Amino acid sequence: MSSSHVKYMDSSGMEPYTEYKDSGVEWIGEIPEHWDVTKAKHLIKINSGYPFDSTKFNPEKGIPIIRIRDLLKQKIQTYYNGEDVESAYVDDGFILIGMDGDFNVVKWEGGRALLNQRICSVNGTEGIHDNYLYYLISFPLKLINDLAYFTTVKHLSTGDIENINVTTPPLPEQKSISTFLDRETSRIDALVEKKQQFIELLEERRSALISHAVTKGLDPDVPMKDSGVEWIGEIPEHWDFKKLSYMASLKSGENITSTEFEKYGEYPVFGGNGLRGYFSKYTHEGEYVIIGRQGALCGNINYTKGKCWVSEHAIVVNPTTKFVTFWMGELLKAMNLNRYSISAAQPGISVENIKKLKIPVPPLQEQQAIANYLDRETSQIDNLIEKTKQSIEYLKEYRTALISSAVTGKIDVRGTVSD
Repeated sequence: MSSSHVKYMDSSGMEPYTEYKDSGVEWIGEIPEHWDVTKAKHLIKINSGYPFDSTKFNPEKGIPIIRIRDLLKQKIQTYYNGEDVESAYVDDGFILIGMDGDFNVVKWEGGRALLNQRICSVNGTEGIHDNYLYYLISFPLKLINDLAYFTTVKHLSTGDIENINVTTPPLPEQKSISTFLDRETSRIDALVEKKQQFIELLEERRSALISHAVTKGLDPDVPMKDSGVEWIGEIPEHWDFKKLSYMASLKSGENITSTEFEKYGEYPVFGGNGLRGYFSKYTHEGEYVIIGRQGALCGNINYTKGKCWVSEHAIVVNPTTKFVTFWMGELLKAMNLNRYSISAAQPGISVENIKKLKIPVPPLQEQQAIANYLDRETSQIDNLIEKTKQSIEYLKEYRTALISSAVTGKIDVRGTVSD
């Protein structure tokens, strides 16, 4: 018995087969004595997606069409108003592979639709159980994806798929393995979904906590007054209500190209979506709130301390009146500045529009108390979110390991499922 079998048996309680042989393939390792290894092209038929005219795509009317971005969501977002192509249709249950990006493999459940280019459907021949094929093809494609990690744009060809080495247990065992994996991965997926829902609840709790603290303060008995702004509502009577421009000057950073900064370096570079990298020079020194000005996440808030470079895609909030930096940043988060973005190919927010916004301003001492409270409370929430994310990653890794062990014969699942 090899050490890999012992390791898996220790972690899962599953027993290995009694006799093994060398598969001759490094990533597969040893396989049960009665299994074989062959190229995928001997067991599958691949149908590539059709190169539909994207100028005839729209988000509402026409024939549903599957694009790569739809695979994991299992939901159609695009429709086609051109000529019908009967051979390009797929139905629920088809195994689909995204041939760009992360090479995702899914059993499609989004309804009958056309298959766009750079996605292919895979069907098994007589020697392979379709459901077993789904699990069998997923793991080697993940390995190919991992090996291509540092490639800027990853592409997969039908030849790459056809040349994958795959294991071929007898058909009854293929069925047992796929039944076992259906059951176990469903349990894992359900647990992952619950944890993701828990993270969403924590993030909602975090947002509500911030919003309440920066608009209502910490004293529940303080007299209130109407702010005149719908999303803010009432604020403490003794607070001021001022335009942001009375508190700070807002100015975009300086130009820098992606070729100038590095993954590691001396001074952080902040762009429209946060930290971009590091550079040998800096534009600002001190504590500042940084607002993302352009990009999908425009309006996001970051903090700087010390020396940094702020690019032209971000806005520096430079105090003209003394305020607590963390209080200001959390207030700007609560304002959801992304709502003021201008719709375009590259979404963005205008400095002129943002600085005209009115904000509730407590006395400096109260700002500090709010900042301290939020730092303490949000840190606890953030720690819980991080631990939950780590547990999700562990479950995903376990899911991958379970599939790998089952389809390479490191565990014998035949006695764990009913015929």
